[in-house]
Amino acid sequence: MGGMAGKRARMAWWGKPGEAHRGGFWGRTQNLDGANPIALGAAAGFFPPRSFDPPSTKFMKIRLLTITIICAVAAVLGVQAQDSGKEPETELGKHMEKMSGAFRRLGRQVKDAAKNEDSLKQIAIIREQAEASVKLEPERKKLVPADKQEKFVADYRAKMKSFLADLGKLEAAIKAGNNAEAETLLATVKQDQKEGHTDFKKEKKKKKG
Repeated sequence: MGGMAGKRARMAWWGKPGEAHRGGFWGRTQNLDGANPIALGAAAGFFPPRSFDPPSTKFMKIRLLTITIICAVAAVLGVQAQDSGKEPETELGKHMEKMSGAFRRLGRQVKDAAKNEDSLKQIAIIREQAEASVKLEPERKKLVPADKQEKFVADYRAKMKSFLADLGKLEAAIKAGNNAEAETLLATVKQDQKEGHTDFKKEKKKKKG
């Protein structure tokens, strides 16, 4: 008796033989005689659904990959910056960089009288940057003993004033249209610059081999 009741209950749940359940617990049934047994099994819920990653898992994987890439790029950039040996640029260094650009252009055209107008503009740039630099102090001062720092700064400023005096002579030669003399005077001004770098510019750190 109990066995028959259980059998009827299972038939009510799964349907009659040859039929597969569809439409929820109380939905209709469909005759599937002769159907593919695998399809029947899937329809009846005998086979587990295809595995898939929940959206949250996929998101975590993408996020982890993104973080890994960012860390790798940051590490590479850090190594490159370390290898370049570049130090933080100072205000004085910025002025000197602008002067160097004007010097390069002036050196290419100082002999050409047709470009004297532009050569005078480059000299004006050099003078402006040099006059601003006189008011500053070289970074190298920090490496000088305390009792010699005052003299070090005084020597630097004297050198800059000498540089400006020679620059004035160069300007006068170009204004007069004497480009041959201007070429000679430019060499003098460049020598002043070189000596100033040797005496007052902080040496760059050598790269480790």
